[in-house]
Amino acid sequence: MKILAVAPHVPYEGIPHAGGAYLLHHLEELVRLGHEVSLLAPGTAIQLEALARAPAWLDVTVGADVRAPRSRVRVLGDAIYRRVMTAPPAPTAESLRSILGAGLVARAAAADVVELHWADYARFSSRLRRADVKTPVCVVEHDVDLEVGGRRARSHAVGYRRWLGLLSAPLRRELERRGLAAADLVAVFKPADEEVVRRAGIRTPVQLIEPWLDPPSDLNVTRTPGVVLFAGALFRRENEDALVWFLEEVWPRVAASSPEARLHLVGAGAGARLEAAARSTRAVELVGEVPDLVPYYQTASVFVAPLLVPGGLKFKVPQAMLCGLPVVATSVAAEGVVEVAPPGSLWGVADDPADFAGAVVGALAAPQRAEEVGRAAARWSREFYAFPRSIARLSEAYGQLVTGR
Repeated sequence: MKILAVAPHVPYEGIPHAGGAYLLHHLEELVRLGHEVSLLAPGTAIQLEALARAPAWLDVTVGADVRAPRSRVRVLGDAIYRRVMTAPPAPTAESLRSILGAGLVARAAAADVVELHWADYARFSSRLRRADVKTPVCVVEHDVDLEVGGRRARSHAVGYRRWLGLLSAPLRRELERRGLAAADLVAVFKPADEEVVRRAGIRTPVQLIEPWLDPPSDLNVTRTPGVVLFAGALFRRENEDALVWFLEEVWPRVAASSPEARLHLVGAGAGARLEAAARSTRAVELVGEVPDLVPYYQTASVFVAPLLVPGGLKFKVPQAMLCGLPVVATSVAAEGVVEVAPPGSLWGVADDPADFAGAVVGALAAPQRAEEVGRAAARWSREFYAFPRSIARLSEAYGQLVTGR
């Protein structure tokens, strides 16, 4: 089959966020199954730079540069859209226009299946139907945003941005809802996301798919006592908000109880707000971007996932489990894992700062027990997450959609 994937990212080996890594291996697995896969992405500065690093097996088209000269009226309109829609997380008007200008409609009509990745691009499903494109469409919902927008604005925005976020949340939700309703299939990463889709009144068939996890090459590792790890894309607002909360509310309690504790924050793109919070808190090392996260997973003693914004499966949690780490997570970060894993697979799940800190201190104080929990979590993760089998099921679903058409 000819599969056209549409995504806000051009993936490459070593891309510094879990969603991009998933996209890379998702498309690679479809190619391995014999499909002809092409990718369409917007012409943002980051994606134009990433184009040179894209794998040779992937046919990539990047739309026109969103920085291209525009009329003053269009520049003003784009700026208003960006503020009203509080982009990000919503896609900018320029990136949407770049995708359409690169021939989305014609390319979709020539494909056998269209994949729209992330809630950002679910709206293109409606656009294709209005253009009378009959090609089956699957929306891969990395993060289901249907019930998140208002909560995100209320909890993590201030001033006029909060009010704009609250006012625009219903519009963003409706654009996503219409796109999902117009699609032929919706792929999600955890059962709770299917429940969110159904609560929105969407009757499109939903298929559960598994995350891609990076398996450690060496299971015989030496843990560094006292090292607590967070790994993820630090430029993502959800991660930044979570870490600022953790640094302000949780980590001082940990450092006071465990003088040997050190926190490593690993990932690309830390902003000024996070850098300032890290500098003002003792025993914190902002490592930044690294070529390979696995060595950090393998040498830490505890992994923390203090995420506060729901939606999608937080890949970093099962990744840490696969690497044999005891994990302390908020209920949001644990969602999709705690429901299916054996009891005790996570070291702790807590939303209260004192309880979260107590769980981290407990893991540091009982390294042997923490190691046992981590090994059990690794065994379960290796058995439970079957990424190739999951994509094979998705490929079969695509075949049925094409036959049905």
